[in-house]
Amino acid sequence: MILSPSLLSCDFATLETEIRLLEEAGIRWLHLDSMDGAFVPNITFGPPVIASIRKKTGLFLTCILWSKIPCAISKPMPRPARIS
Repeated sequence: MILSPSLLSCDFATLETEIRLLEEAGIRWLHLDSMDGAFVPNITFGPPVIASIRKKTGLFLTCILWSKIPCAISKPMPRPARIS
């Protein structure tokens, strides 16, 4: 079984600390919901934030794109990334 906790439930003010706690707990995957504010009314992680997260952890990132134009979000995503 693979657990992939969503970073939406983290405290964004201490995101790096939250990621470290997950790593220490044995988590190997993190889940991100990238919302553009058009497909759904919320705005969450965009490419710059995901790139920052990528620099801070080697954990596997999964991402769901909630976007009217997914290519606009997926093209600038950091690599390697799994986009579904």
